[in-house]
Amino acid sequence: RSQWARLPLTEELREALLETPNVRSHGGIRRHIQFLGKIMGQLSEEEALAIKKTFIDIVGPKKAARLKI
Repeated sequence: RSQWARLPLTEELREALLETPNVRSHGGIRRHIQFLGKIMGQLSEEEALAIKKTFIDIVGPKKAARLKI
C-alpha cells in the first residue's frame, strides 16, 4: 500500500485500482477494465506521464521494459 501512495493518482483512479482484486467474473473484469480506461482517458498528458515515471521508479527500468511500459 505504501507504493500506491507514491503514485500521483487521482482519488477516483486510486479507488478503482484498489477495487480491482474484488472483480471476479469475466464480464465484470471486462467492464472494470473499460471503467479504468475511461478514468485514465480523463487524465491530462502530464498526469499520465507522472504516473508512468513513478511506476517505472517503483518497479525498476528492467521490469518496466519487460512489461512494455
